[in-house]
Amino acid sequence: MKLKADNHDLDKLDKIIADESTHQAHLVSLIKHPSLLKQTWEPTKVMDEGKIPESLLPLELLKKCLISDHRNVRLSPYHPRAWLGRAGTFLCLGFGDLAVADAYRALTLVEIFLRFSEQTERDRNADLKNPIASKVFSAVITRVQMKNDDLPIHLNEVIPKIKSFAHDAFVIMATGLLRVRAFYDGLKVLKEAQKRFPTSRIIMTTLATIVTRLQHLREECIGRLKSAEHVQREVTRGRVRKIAYPWIVPEEYTRSNNAIKRVKASFRSASANAEIDYAPQDDDSINAYGVFACEDIFKGTRLLSDRSVFSATNVYNGKFCAACCGPINNGAITIDCCDTIFCCLGCHKDAMNNYHRILCGKDFTWMEDPSKKATGEYSHALVPSLMLKILATAVQQNTKPLRVTCVNTLDAGLGKNAVSSFTFYENVVAPTKILQSLGVDIFTDVRFDTWVLQMLFLRLENNKQGSQTGKQTWCGLNPLFTMFNHDCDPAATWYSSNETGGGTLEVSAVRDIKKGDQIFVSYVDISLSEETRRNAVQLYLGKICGCARCLREREDAAAGRKVAAEDIAAVANSIMTGLTLNDSDG
Repeated sequence: MKLKADNHDLDKLDKIIADESTHQAHLVSLIKHPSLLKQTWEPTKVMDEGKIPESLLPLELLKKCLISDHRNVRLSPYHPRAWLGRAGTFLCLGFGDLAVADAYRALTLVEIFLRFSEQTERDRNADLKNPIASKVFSAVITRVQMKNDDLPIHLNEVIPKIKSFAHDAFVIMATGLLRVRAFYDGLKVLKEAQKRFPTSRIIMTTLATIVTRLQHLREECIGRLKSAEHVQREVTRGRVRKIAYPWIVPEEYTRSNNAIKRVKASFRSASANAEIDYAPQDDDSINAYGVFACEDIFKGTRLLSDRSVFSATNVYNGKFCAACCGPINNGAITIDCCDTIFCCLGCHKDAMNNYHRILCGKDFTWMEDPSKKATGEYSHALVPSLMLKILATAVQQNTKPLRVTCVNTLDAGLGKNAVSSFTFYENVVAPTKILQSLGVDIFTDVRFDTWVLQMLFLRLENNKQGSQTGKQTWCGLNPLFTMFNHDCDPAATWYSSNETGGGTLEVSAVRDIKKGDQIFVSYVDISLSEETRRNAVQLYLGKICGCARCLREREDAAAGRKVAAEDIAAVANSIMTGLTLNDSDG
């Protein structure tokens, strides 16, 4: 049966669309340019199943429904149904990452309601410390009363319906994780769902599908990758395509002209022999810049020193600066408000001006265990810790996260063939819990909408640097350093000014560089094999490295495999010939 909207429904949608531009600024690009609703929208999902035929549900209608869903979230931010509606539309449009995030917010509302409903009426009235809980409770009860002609209702009549919202949230989250190839996370989500809804047929069916997909992925990775560590990493991390959401403006995923001017000026102040300039890319990147030598540079010459207080480490022993994560030596800076320590006055000042005032006194120890999974080449487990400082800065400075000074000089590295890692914890759970801990109302503050957090993750993941010393991993955002492009045969190397990582990041020439040449660095350890580098670099670039060294090594490896195959064939032929001769003799 075809699902069609009648003219009345279409007229209603068009009126909603016309009205929303005055309420939701981030939808203006969609609403003011109706042609965008007719164009093809690139999905973020990497798995192709689940596409609804155009004959059943026209995409243009679905896109209009998405704007209506945004309206429902705006008008009923504390009701799970509003978030589930938008999550379902995101899923149909191919935005699996956003479907998971929206469904998680719906589940969060359900959990808030159920916890609040367990309190006595006196406790609810006295619970002034949790205004969101009372708003969620009121939103759900009011909706039910409206449907019952404002007749009194009993709480027991509401609970089953609310729990059904939790069921739907689990199904959408699992399906979204399936679409972004996050089978490992999908399995964990469905196991939790199965505990709550043991008789749900759709949960059991989806669970069986994900178990099969996870097993196939593991077998494929074992056959393709050499080390157990790489197999484990590939199996436990999903993938999303790095595209610009249709409603997003360029300043929210790449460097604005003002940001470029600012970072150029900062780079000139920090470097005496290099400068930022336009650097055309093979993939026609719209905002491609690089670092170039502005004079002849000799091997060993320092090119840049870049200190950043947006750093993180997976070691929490009080021996490292809370800002740059460099080691605390003599002269540690202590503060009156808490026991946080800094390595210098510069770090203390920058931390205070950016994020410490809002972080002070809050408990984020729940982030420590997940961050310990980070390693030097794969420091993605520390991205939530970087996000903590960025989101705290946005809250403290009352600005949008994507407009934070440290962020708006970062390019997300979007592209048709670019991909990014995706995990339920790093992309969805951690940012949500961080914002709640910071006192942000995630249901009404559109500055922290789910698509904003995903784009922030992409910008951080694409530009962070990581290093490892022993068991300690350091990860940092150094806006000046991010202007260097990658090559596996670099003309310059980067390193921390401290043996343990953190502190100031230094860049020096490893060979002579001519004036006007672009200066490349390597984002990964150049001593690694091409296969290992390929997997690591792809998480930064969103694509396989195409530098001259990688191309040469891949050609050599292919030639080696061809020779090996020919040798094996020759041996096999010799054996078969011998068997034939023996048969003849017999």
